[in-house]
Amino acid sequence: MQKVLIVDDDPRICQLFEVTLKKAGYEVIKANDARTGLTKARAELPDLIISDYMMPDQDGEMFCKAVRADKEIAATPFIVITGRGTQKLKTDGLSKLFDDYLEKPVDLSFLVAKVTATLRRRNEEIASTRKKTTRLWSAIATLMIIILVAVGFASSLKVILTEKEKELNELTTMKGKYDRRILDIEQQLDSLGWELEDLDFERLNKELNQLIRKAKIISKELPEKRERDIVIRGIKEIMAEFGEENYIVPPLFASEVAKTINDMVSTKRSHTLGSLKRGDRYLPMIKQVLAEKNLPVDLAYIAMVESGFNPEAVNTRSGAAGMWQFMVPTAREYGLRINKYRDERQDPLKSTIAASEYLLDLIGVFGKKSVLLALASYNVGDGIVRYQLKKVYNPLEDRDFWYLFRKRALPKETREYIPKIIASIIIHKNAEHFGFQLETSSDDGSTQNTFVDNVQGS
Repeated sequence: MQKVLIVDDDPRICQLFEVTLKKAGYEVIKANDARTGLTKARAELPDLIISDYMMPDQDGEMFCKAVRADKEIAATPFIVITGRGTQKLKTDGLSKLFDDYLEKPVDLSFLVAKVTATLRRRNEEIASTRKKTTRLWSAIATLMIIILVAVGFASSLKVILTEKEKELNELTTMKGKYDRRILDIEQQLDSLGWELEDLDFERLNKELNQLIRKAKIISKELPEKRERDIVIRGIKEIMAEFGEENYIVPPLFASEVAKTINDMVSTKRSHTLGSLKRGDRYLPMIKQVLAEKNLPVDLAYIAMVESGFNPEAVNTRSGAAGMWQFMVPTAREYGLRINKYRDERQDPLKSTIAASEYLLDLIGVFGKKSVLLALASYNVGDGIVRYQLKKVYNPLEDRDFWYLFRKRALPKETREYIPKIIASIIIHKNAEHFGFQLETSSDDGSTQNTFVDNVQGS
């Protein structure tokens, strides 16, 4: 949502403009004098500024010049509201200072049209400038290569590289500034936890979303760097497969995944090894079924968390059974037969087909980019997840798992469940890193692959 800053010493005008622009789909910030307006412009980085020309502390000309003098907001489109008439402004030589004008009394429909046109024009200018810059760099590079070949000197090429380096350094510095603030907000959300009031959470979450949008734009202009941390890299790769790309992995989530991995490869190492061995037998079948449903194949690791890939697993306390730990009602709903003679929850293929259909339905409930919500629902039930999503303050922007995770809106078991699945995927895909190795063995004349523990010599 694009953000508009309105600066006018008349609160009624500010209110009227705010209501009109919000109806048109814009986010609105208000200020009643130029000094406050400049402060808010620096803090909020609006996409457009609308200011009255006549104000008590500074007039629109002084205010606009102050904006243009600030490097971070200098390029922000500026519409001035004046009763002097646009011809008078042109006579005074101010037409080049402002991007556009509105004459009093302001027609509200014309206000919306002006805002829309100005923002569209600025976006087109940015796109055009970027295209021209790309063409210019290409032309310069070609020319300089010709010069270098002709005269045999590398000094001209060095100039180009230096300029490009300078541009990249500036972008890197700005991205670093955004990244530090993003991490600071994430850590605030993590550390305050349950003590954080709803309004404070929404304020921080809104700022977080705005910063992430800006950082993503800059990231597209910078060379991509491979993440060194195996946990963070693993999480990002899995999120990409799930269609849940996130600019930054919340530190608390990454910490939970790392803690789970440590637990699985230390105190629960023998259980993990058993799961890997069984997984080597069942994973090809499970992934084939998921692929046929156009589902992410790594959803197969739900079965590793639920049962350690054990088709005969039974939870005597809850009554869940099989590799996918289906409860009786859900199993029957998805076509599995259960009677005193047969329990198809323990049939690897039939239960996997039922699980894939169940997951497909869950994703259908929550829509695009909802794999993590489907995983949460698999653990706690879609009713609880849907109930929490109804309480989301801004559903168009925040209707996702990350919002519920940051707000601690899901039960503790569910908040730990998804990190367990992610940890299982990372361990299996990086088995050798964690001391598990797939070896070929012969048994009764047959050859098969199986995981062994290189650390404990199993």
